[in-house]
Amino acid sequence: HGRKWTAWFAPDIPVQDGPWKFRGLPGLILEVSTDNHTSFCADGIVQTSKEIKDIYGREKYEKQDRKEILRMRRAMVNNPEGALAAKGWSGLVKISSNQSKPKNDDYDFIETDYR
Repeated sequence: HGRKWTAWFAPDIPVQDGPWKFRGLPGLILEVSTDNHTSFCADGIVQTSKEIKDIYGREKYEKQDRKEILRMRRAMVNNPEGALAAKGWSGLVKISSNQSKPKNDDYDFIETDYR
């Protein structure tokens, strides 16, 4: 989604998974990075006998469009009062003059294709 990633993976570990949203390579992804500043790196692997349980309450979730969620997050960062007012929650948040609002380029998400 706008960035080029380099991935290092271990084909000796036959798990097609990795950090964040990275998966699908023929082995466990142990590190991924971009040319700029974003990276994920495994700092260890530990075997456990703990049971992996199902996500609690997942029937309460509904499928959402990823780009729309990112747009809403951006709106909340840029104008929290306006974003909350649009949801009918006006008056709950006030930003005083001594608090600085982030500029559009001061805060960004890893994914860049939602604009």
